[in-house]
Amino acid sequence: MQIDWSGWSVRKYRDRLYLLDMGLPDMPAPPPAINWRPDTQLRLPDGAVLSAKQVVGEGLKVEVGEPLRVSFREGGERCKPAGRAGSNSLKNLFQEYRLEPWLRQRVPLIYCGDELAAVGDLWVCEAFAAQGDEPGYQLDWRYSYSLKEY
Repeated sequence: MQIDWSGWSVRKYRDRLYLLDMGLPDMPAPPPAINWRPDTQLRLPDGAVLSAKQVVGEGLKVEVGEPLRVSFREGGERCKPAGRAGSNSLKNLFQEYRLEPWLRQRVPLIYCGDELAAVGDLWVCEAFAAQGDEPGYQLDWRYSYSLKEY
């Protein structure tokens, strides 16, 4: 359910009400993949920011010099979050995680080569999860619009 009024949008999702500023930019059509180095901050097309900090034994494991690409959902993507049994579609993971529908197309997908390695700061896919004393990157995805939950 959604009601728009005077520059604001009231939305209901899973028995919660959200108040969103309608002055926010719409998510543009998905751009081509964006090259990214995790030691830099990346401003995404909708104004959100993707950044990372180095950690040990957790986060996204990236080989030095390995190219990363950032893109957005096209449909059919799958991830096996580290520590979980089995792979799931992002659609199912987003529903299980209860991620609001208006955010799902905005989540940055991080690829190593042609393989999905991480889904925003929500999940690192198991094959790319740092463990033990391996260096990793803790991802941080910050969307830049106001959202109030009631």
